This record gives sequence, C-alpha cells and structure tokens, in this order.
Amino acid sequence: MKKIIYALTVLLMIGILAGCNSTDVPATPEKESNTADTSVDSAQITEKAPETAAESNTASGIGGVFNCYRAKYCFEYGTIPFELEDNGVLAPGEIKQWLITERGFSETLNSVGADKSDILLGIIEYFNIPKEKFPVDKFLTQKRVDALYSKDRSKINEAFVSPHAIYKNGEIYSPEWLDTHTLEEINAVGITLEDIAKKIETDWYIDMNDTERFEFVKLTDMGKFGLKMMKLCDDNGVPYTVPSTN
Repeated sequence: MKKIIYALTVLLMIGILAGCNSTDVPATPEKESNTADTSVDSAQITEKAPETAAESNTASGIGGVFNCYRAKYCFEYGTIPFELEDNGVLAPGEIKQWLITERGFSETLNSVGADKSDILLGIIEYFNIPKEKFPVDKFLTQKRVDALYSKDRSKINEAFVSPHAIYKNGEIYSPEWLDTHTLEEINAVGITLEDIAKKIETDWYIDMNDTERFEFVKLTDMGKFGLKMMKLCDDNGVPYTVPSTN
C-alpha cells in the first residue's frame, strides 16, 4: 500500500513540474534532456539563441499550460476576454470567428499553427472596443487595461511581464533568453548579476536539500536554469538570500 501511495505522489509531482516546462497546448511538446548539467562555466553561459525566442509577443497561456521557461508575458496576457460577449459589447461568437478567420485558430479553437501574438491588443483594435467597455477584473486590472490602451510597448511589457522573466529598460527577458545568451550579452542589455540574484530570491531558487523533489526538478528546463543562475552568482561572489521554506 505504501508503494502505491509513493508512486502516486511521484506522478503528481511530475505533473506539477511539467507545467513550467511545457509548450503551448496543444503545440508540439519541447524536447527535454535526460540529464541535468549543474557544472556550467559561468563565463560562457551558452550560445546565443535565435532572436525569435526573445522577440515574440506570444503569451504562453493561450490554449493550455503556461510555459515558465519560455514565456515573456504572464498568463493573463494570453487570455481571451469573452466577457465582452457576455456583457453585450460584442455579439455571441464574434471573438471565436475572429480567432478563426484572422488568427488561424481551428473551429474548436485549437491553437496549433495559429497567430497567438498580442491577442488582447488584436481584439481591442479589430473590434474598436472603447476603453470604458473593456472588462476590468482581478486578472485584467485597471493598470493592465490602461497599459493596453496606451499602445506603449514598454508599458504593456511592464504590466504583463511574466513573474519568471526580467523586465529591464522597457524590454522583457525570459528565462530561455537568459539561458541562451552569454553573461556579456546579458550585461549589455542592462541586466546585472544583482538583478539575477533578486530573481533567485523570489522565483528561481532551487532547493538542493529537498533531495526527493530535487531529483525531478533538476531535469526540467526551469530547474536546470535555476541551478545555472545560482552557480553564476556563486562563481562571481554575488550573494542572494535563500528563500524561507517555512
């Protein structure tokens, strides 16, 4: 009986961790390495990735699981405000038809191959939604709605930055971008080791003392990335406070 309970616990942990390492559902899942490299040369993080990984305005929340590693924007940036139809601002079905005809979604709103960039801005502009009629709630707060209607990319970036990414000088840098650029390139955009240390304290820290969980975490993109950033700060003498586990 204990073996069964343990097995179920392991499967549950795998499912939770996968949420921060999956691509947009139902897009093709990203390939995972079978081993974790925790001995990274901090002077050369890795080779530069294609700019499209850093420049995309797609929120990973559209259509499925949020990808912590790749996302520049928070989950809310990829939500679709169907409340506009519920509130009578738009007719029932208008948003779905727009997603299909203008963005390439399927009839069942499958997002494979669709244009998922700037969905909220697209809806506002295409339907010419007045600001006062756009729904405000605890997710799409007034600050975020103000940013959308400002049409100012830096304000939009600041309002909708993913909690796992870094906002700096009007731009957003995802964990994937940081993971695939050298320290010199990271410094060149204004991100310092102190900025990285702060993110370790609030989001990226990996507890290696939690042996059972660590065995799973170290195999995920975010786990490997977190370990790499911790080593980067350690190797350069930049301190960070270990988050409390209490």
